[in-house]
Amino acid sequence: MSVAGVDLGSAWCLIATAARGGVDVCLNEASARKNAAMVCFADGQRHIGLNAESVVRSNYLSTVNNMRNIIGRKFDEDDIPMQATFCGAELVPLEDGFVGVKVPYGDGEKVLRPEQVVASLLGHLHSVAANSKSGIVPRYTAIGIPSYYTDTQRRALLNACKIADVNCLQLIHESTAIALEYGIFRSARKEFPEDKETKVLFLDMGASDFTATVVAFRNGELRVLSSCSDRTLGGRLFDFAIAKKICADFKDKYKNLSGDPEKDKKTFYKVLQAAEKAKKTISPHGVDEAPIYIEFLMDDYDFSGALKLEEFNRLTADLIERIDGPIQQALSEAGIDSPAELDAVEVVGGASRIRAVKERFQQIIGDGCRITTTMNADETVTRGAAMACALLAPVVRSMPFDIKDVYPFPVQLHIEGGAEAMGDAKEDDDDEDDGGAAPASSGSAVQSLFDRGFTIGATRKLVLRRQSSFNVSTTYPETAHSNAAGGLPRNANTAIAQFSVAGVSQEGGSSKIKVFLGTDTSGIVRVKEAVALEPMPEEEKPAEEPAKDGEEMDVDKKEGEDSDAKESAPVKKRKFRRRELPVTTTAPGLTAAQLQEACELEQAMLAQDEERRQTANIKNDLEAYIYGQRDAIIDSLKEYITAEEKESFNKALMEMEDWLYDDGYDATKEVYLEKLAGLKKLGDPINARLFESQNRQKAADDLKSVIQSFMAVANSTESKYAHLGDDDRKTIRDEVSLAEDWLLAGLSNQSSLPLNQDPVITVAQMQERVQNIRRVCQPIASKPKPKPKPAAKAEPEPEPEPAKGENGDKGAEGGEEPMDSDPADENAGNEGKNADNAEEMDVEK
Repeated sequence: MSVAGVDLGSAWCLIATAARGGVDVCLNEASARKNAAMVCFADGQRHIGLNAESVVRSNYLSTVNNMRNIIGRKFDEDDIPMQATFCGAELVPLEDGFVGVKVPYGDGEKVLRPEQVVASLLGHLHSVAANSKSGIVPRYTAIGIPSYYTDTQRRALLNACKIADVNCLQLIHESTAIALEYGIFRSARKEFPEDKETKVLFLDMGASDFTATVVAFRNGELRVLSSCSDRTLGGRLFDFAIAKKICADFKDKYKNLSGDPEKDKKTFYKVLQAAEKAKKTISPHGVDEAPIYIEFLMDDYDFSGALKLEEFNRLTADLIERIDGPIQQALSEAGIDSPAELDAVEVVGGASRIRAVKERFQQIIGDGCRITTTMNADETVTRGAAMACALLAPVVRSMPFDIKDVYPFPVQLHIEGGAEAMGDAKEDDDDEDDGGAAPASSGSAVQSLFDRGFTIGATRKLVLRRQSSFNVSTTYPETAHSNAAGGLPRNANTAIAQFSVAGVSQEGGSSKIKVFLGTDTSGIVRVKEAVALEPMPEEEKPAEEPAKDGEEMDVDKKEGEDSDAKESAPVKKRKFRRRELPVTTTAPGLTAAQLQEACELEQAMLAQDEERRQTANIKNDLEAYIYGQRDAIIDSLKEYITAEEKESFNKALMEMEDWLYDDGYDATKEVYLEKLAGLKKLGDPINARLFESQNRQKAADDLKSVIQSFMAVANSTESKYAHLGDDDRKTIRDEVSLAEDWLLAGLSNQSSLPLNQDPVITVAQMQERVQNIRRVCQPIASKPKPKPKPAAKAEPEPEPEPAKGENGDKGAEGGEEPMDSDPADENAGNEGKNADNAEEMDVEK
């Protein structure tokens, strides 16, 4: 099982898998590593990624892209109109105030949520990974997100994972994924010094945003010190500046245009593509001019021009100035007074290749620290996300690496019923009475839960007393709406979530409640636990027993000694029993019912996409058959078709071609299959004659070879077949002779037939004869020799008995003297035998 990391970019998306062999970026059907981050709704189906690229120019108004910057956002946020410029389909407000997208689907239009579109992309990326990895679908996934994503955006992306049936273990900040990919292998090689932290500034400028992040490394860990972003400063704004100049020049040249190319989305998309190409052309050093040509831009007019480097720098000067803000703020929040204090500066992101951007980076950093580009600018996020997933997934064994990330916004807590005690949760938090909690009061108290830059995964404890169920809610403070790098856009949704704590009940008074709030690994604010502390009954001490007889009593105690001992005894804390309380979370975005409906719609869309794909394949097969057979009957099939067959078959092909481009243009899969079967009914016999003619001789030779080989076995006198009996040999001869006679007769009859007649002996029949011969003859030919009977063992001859007196004679001659047995010894031996017999009997009783 592999694990995956996903980079959902504004223009491109990538997926990488991590396994024992390392991290690999998956290739799509075109062997490309990058997939277009767009979904095009055309021809009643969805075209995703690579397939969308081929149809987007003719279907741009039904193409959904740029969902990375729209998911989980309100329609009235200040930069949504700008984001809509880079989305082909129309953005519309939903009933709950969030952004929806209107697309054509089926016989009408549908308004989809960005979560549903992102789910389509996620599902497609996982199919790319499966096709790239021999059908193995990643079991776990981590997804890179901008560090400035709000809680609502994070929840929306997790909902998209649920819709796509993707098991997402973590939403990791893109800047943190970059740092992980930078540091984990250096840490494994022990490149970081042990006595101090290595501080690295990462500058990431992608298609739609720019982020500056300061990270401190040690071997085995990384700690994010600060992360600041400009959420709209990216490469596409440079494209936009060039595109506006192209439109202005085009309108100056042609005064009688039917419309404004800048306001026509489909036309402006072509301009943006040309602008991006010009930007890439002029970015390398040594290039001072980029030609621009757009065919049929509007009203059949072409555009032809050139972009000079000086003009490009002038058009984008205000964008270059915006680079300073995030970098300076990131250094300040990290406590770095000068870039010279950094140990390294690493630049990534596709837009970082722009010459003016690189020069500005160097101006800000100065000569105190060298700027490097040691990582792949386009793939580092997806590779880092795959590594993060491998660290969390239970199916991958990886070396430990500690990651401490920071949250971009402050979070405040609204407590229903008044202000209460709050503190940091300790790992050894026990169930003892840790002080009184203020009782409930009227109104709602607001407290700071976390400051900007708190560590993701941190937990705080709220202690209060309640007699009934209550609510606590979390929001972003109004101060989060800031023009500073990383601030919330104006009119952005500040609500995070409301947590309803139920099950509170205590007879005779209020219950003491502890609520533990924090963020999970994805940076989503949650109530990790809510418990009621119920007092446990104190154990009664057993009464002192009187002194037993013989025990000495202490009669020397002085007066008051017992009371002094009582006063000096420590005061015992009351013990409490923890009772877990159910917590219900209500957050902006999809409800449970809406999520279920979205999941069902996604499955229906997948089924329809598959049906459309199969229909298109069958239609292509029908079209290919028509053209192929029409050419074949006048070429390769001309000797194998009669005049009547040629006329009728050619007529059927022409009629089918006319139907295919007329009434049959949008027929169903079943109709195409029926039409194809009808044509093959006419064409298959003709093609079979060609096949038989081309393969008949080889099949006959194979059959002859088998006949000869088994006939040789039947007639063999070799020792290895000597054990075969006459019946076995007769069985083989009969079988091969029958096949030989059949073959000779069939080939003789076939030789007298013309090529345009059906054969009397076919390749399939000859192959079947080969199988029959082998089935009958092979077991006989392979019969093992019988094993020889083992030779009888010779019995040893009995030794002759010695003659009487022989021993005595021997003794007389000086041999051993005979020994007389003592009767007592014999009796002892018999007694031993009797004892043994008695023992056996006792055991068997």
